[in-house]
Amino acid sequence: DGLVGGARVLEDRFEEAGVTPEDVADPLFDSTRLGLPEEEGAEIVAAFEGCGVDIAAELAESITLGMGEEQISCTAENIDPELVDALLVKSFTTGENDAEFEEILASLEACNLPLPGVPTE
Repeated sequence: DGLVGGARVLEDRFEEAGVTPEDVADPLFDSTRLGLPEEEGAEIVAAFEGCGVDIAAELAESITLGMGEEQISCTAENIDPELVDALLVKSFTTGENDAEFEEILASLEACNLPLPGVPTE
């Protein structure tokens, strides 16, 4: 049911903004073109969970590709799902998600990740 609601919001916004599936497939697509208010962005993010997609786990996996098992497990254990959701809502709505991203990186400082902005031992 969540996916249907989230998909319906996106479908309506795509149509209103004149956005095509090809536009969205472009890695440089600017989702702020959709003009989503924060509550609709949150509905879309919630739709992922309704489909069994763990966005926080997906992000943890993507930022630790090629890293050691200790870094991978530390990141998986310490990534904050609420911060990840907030990051995505901002990505879909204002595009201004730097503060949320910095908070996520700060929360992973103990994981010794070789990422920009994350101190390592």
